[in-house]
Amino acid sequence: MAMGDTSKTLTIDLSEGAVDDILTRAQGQGIFDMLVQLTGTVARVEQRVESLDQGVERLDQRIDRLEGVVAGVAADVRDLVYWKHKLWGMVILMGWLAAGCAGVWAFIGSHVSWTSAPANAMPALSAAPAETPTQVR
Repeated sequence: MAMGDTSKTLTIDLSEGAVDDILTRAQGQGIFDMLVQLTGTVARVEQRVESLDQGVERLDQRIDRLEGVVAGVAADVRDLVYWKHKLWGMVILMGWLAAGCAGVWAFIGSHVSWTSAPANAMPALSAAPAETPTQVR
């Protein structure tokens, strides 16, 4: 590269195919029409993308609300499970108490003789038959 000459000249070589590359008015109008169509298509695509973005935002809001509902249901299920365990615990405890009372009653019955009570401890039943409802006036 020569350092002394700073002037540059531009030469255009119009060879045989170079003139064919220059657009005619009709070709330019066709390209312009295609660009207008592309611009309209891009605008429609942008509108669709915007509507999709809004739809995604609405879905995000619904998902957030659903997460709140699920958390509430999970708390309710935990409460139900807690009460189920508590209820079964009470049923088992009552069963043990019933079995224990039966055992205590059997123990008392085996150590206490009910026939050994004094005669005056229980009033004697009269030998007279009980009155029937038709006899009562």
